[in-house]
Amino acid sequence: PGNLNKPTPTITPGALTPTTSRSPTPWIFQNSSDLLYLSDGNLMRWDHVTGFTNILVSNVSDYTASSNGQRVVLLRPHDVAANGVEIFDIAILDFDTMQVHNLLTEISRVENISISPDSNWIAFISPDQGNRIIAQSLNQPEMQIDLGFCTQLNGEPCTHFAWSPDSKGVLWSDTQGAWLSLLDSQFPRLVHSNSVQVTDPQGNQTEINISFHDMVWSPNGRYVLTEILPRDSQVRWYSILDTRRERLIQIPDSYESQQPASAMTWLDDGSLLVIKNGNSLESRSPFLQRWNIVDTHDELLVHTQEFELNSEYFPPISGGMSADYYCVNWLTPNDQNQLLLSINLFESDSAPVIFALDLLEEKLDIVFILPVPANDILWSPDGGGALILGPDSELIFISRVSGEGLDLSRQLGLDAHNFNWLPPVPRS
Repeated sequence: PGNLNKPTPTITPGALTPTTSRSPTPWIFQNSSDLLYLSDGNLMRWDHVTGFTNILVSNVSDYTASSNGQRVVLLRPHDVAANGVEIFDIAILDFDTMQVHNLLTEISRVENISISPDSNWIAFISPDQGNRIIAQSLNQPEMQIDLGFCTQLNGEPCTHFAWSPDSKGVLWSDTQGAWLSLLDSQFPRLVHSNSVQVTDPQGNQTEINISFHDMVWSPNGRYVLTEILPRDSQVRWYSILDTRRERLIQIPDSYESQQPASAMTWLDDGSLLVIKNGNSLESRSPFLQRWNIVDTHDELLVHTQEFELNSEYFPPISGGMSADYYCVNWLTPNDQNQLLLSINLFESDSAPVIFALDLLEEKLDIVFILPVPANDILWSPDGGGALILGPDSELIFISRVSGEGLDLSRQLGLDAHNFNWLPPVPRS
């Protein structure tokens, strides 16, 4: 009913009280991931196995790390020009040699810097050149490609760049719509404008302006999962953007108002997994839907799997006029057949719970109960634990090996931000 308390697991990775000191965590894997972040103008690295923190590069204002962990591209303040304008260098940190070398020197400030999946290119916006979007080769400093321009109205920023999985194109959105620019093409292509037709309850169609957010490519390329925000509205929904046929297909029943109603992610095989919140009015717990992308199907999405997320740790919600209902507020693939997800209750002081979901056995297992609510959860790629970013600047790492929560606020610094896990590497 409406006054459900937090789930009460019968195992004990349970409610954690973060500690401020630690001894080395016993490690059961040969490989582990380190955490990169910025603090006090330095690029830092934290080793969650030993708890050791060190400065990698000083004088860094922004960075982007490659998905393979081989390169980190740095934006570094250089000096202030005679006219009072700050100038910068773009440098590369090579993790194989741990050497830093300059790629571009004495340039104006750039924004939205983003490295390609193959670590060979970066894309960025140059505000001093009318928000020109540039692709810069990391292997040939003299090679630059114009990708297009970001059109901004009313001070709205351009979205972060989404590189295609094959590193051949960059997707972004501005006040005109969603754009795709290929490295081997002369002109960007407007994949979809910022207007769509919607149908009201009376069946009348109206054209409205929208914006595209959080664009994520399918592992197979071509399709993009994106959040759609209508202008001057509190409602939003999710759609699949087909970059080849330039169509936008709404994901069924994905409308949300002020609170999130679902979480979704691509799986490695290119299918889309959606977990929807349950609620007491429907007497339904959260449930999973799996959709295949079929180009020849009129609606693009074909429903292939659905089941309720019931387990001994997660009781179903019974009927009643309560606004409380379970909320899936974080979701990430852990391996080919397992997902990690965080669930809590709206309008409740219950702590979020992280579950592991086995897609083959359709089974939930509790991992741990979070010590604080989470604005974001960053799971380490080695599976060793998660960094919890709390609403009051809490930084807590929870080890899956020891079950301990470690308060990192002092160790990483009050200014710590821009967190990024490196892929696992052999421990020396």
